[in-house]
Amino acid sequence: MKIAFASSDGIMVAQHFGRARRFAIIVIDESDYSWDFLEIRENDAPCGFGEHDEEKLSRSVGLIADCKALFAVKAGEYARARLNAAGVRVLEKPGYIKDLTGEYIRYLKRPLFGGSKRREVIDDHPCFSEKAHNSKGRLHMPISPACNIQCRFCTRSRDGDEL
Repeated sequence: MKIAFASSDGIMVAQHFGRARRFAIIVIDESDYSWDFLEIRENDAPCGFGEHDEEKLSRSVGLIADCKALFAVKAGEYARARLNAAGVRVLEKPGYIKDLTGEYIRYLKRPLFGGSKRREVIDDHPCFSEKAHNSKGRLHMPISPACNIQCRFCTRSRDGDEL
C-alpha cells in the first residue's frame, strides 16, 4: 500500500494539503509491514491567499489517488471529502515521516479484539480516523515518578509529591 505525506523536504510532515508543493510517497509491504521510500511527487498547490483553484485541487487529488492515506498538518473539509471519495484517508498529524509511518504500521499490526486477525481499518483510533477524532480521546500519561520519556510539555518539578 502507498502512503502520501505533505512534506517540503521528504523528512517531515509540516504542510497543509492545499499548500503542499510536494508529496513524499512511501510503500508498505502488507505481508511483513516493511516499508521503503518510493518517490517525491511535485504538486501545483491549489490554495493560495485564501483562494482555491478547483482544477488544481482535482490534479492534487489525482496525484495521490493511488495512496491509501495522506498525512498532512491540516486539510479543509472540501478537500477531505474529495480525497475520501478517491479512497484516500486523510490523517491530520504533523511529525517526522519515519515516526508517523512506524505509528501507522503499529496500528495496522495490532490484533482485533480477542482475535488473532490483524486490523486493516482504522475507524476507531482518534489519531488516525476523522470519525473518531472528535468523538474519542487518547491520553498519554506517565505512570511512574522515574519517567524516562522526558516529554517537552511535562514539568515534573511542579508536583511536590514527586521525588
